Amino acid sequence: MNELVTVQRLIDDLKKAGIKRGDRLVVHSSLKSIGMTRDGADTVIDALMDVIGEEGTIFMPVFTYSYEREGKTDPFDRKDSPSLTGIITETFRKRSGVLRSSHPTHSMAV
Repeated sequence: MNELVTVQRLIDDLKKAGIKRGDRLVVHSSLKSIGMTRDGADTVIDALMDVIGEEGTIFMPVFTYSYEREGKTDPFDRKDSPSLTGIITETFRKRSGVLRSSHPTHSMAV
């Protein structure tokens, strides 16, 4: 059985990778690749925010690919269109204080 990944373990791993307070990160993520976490995507986001602190900035792609396909048009809504780039990005997008760019297909959350 795999070990449960905690916020503290991710904090330690991020610091070992050289990430530090004040850094600006573009985060491409896969919760499945990280493994079973105590609180899912929130564990990853909390660890990232803890390591970079208030001085740092996290950018995540929250792409929607909103365009006509298969006869269906998905209009882009900056506030409500879900991210199609994974549960970590979708959870981040919904967090208080996170802003989203207005690009209709390749928006970013900060």
